[in-house]
Amino acid sequence: MDRSSVRIKERVAEEFYNKFDASYRRKDLREASKNLWECIQHLVLALGFCENKDLADKDFMDFLNEFESEITGADISTIKAIHINFLRGTMDAKIFEIYKRKFEVLRNKLKKIIGDYLSSGGEMDSEVDIGGTSSDENPENILF
Repeated sequence: MDRSSVRIKERVAEEFYNKFDASYRRKDLREASKNLWECIQHLVLALGFCENKDLADKDFMDFLNEFESEITGADISTIKAIHINFLRGTMDAKIFEIYKRKFEVLRNKLKKIIGDYLSSGGEMDSEVDIGGTSSDENPENILF
């Protein structure tokens, strides 16, 4: 595991979380969703680095499913809803508030899993490289 890459992704995720907070306060929910999506992307990439995997966007959901004891179907649905709102901006404030709370739970789960890897020395089960990097090519098809 490349600890410095993991830490960098964690810091970038925090920067996007801070941007989320600013856009949320301005009530720009589409921009807030974009920043939540970026935050999640970087946390998932950090988790991938913990397992020596360089994930492409299309691999995120399959990768998260490997953590089924920690990351639930509801968490995956939260990610999808945030991503869709980032793309389409159709979520009203009341619904957004529900997903914001769900996001906080998911974010804490991801941070804990990453922290556990870092504190345990991160023994890896495999050295598989899924390949690719994050891209914005056709973002409507990234998760589906």
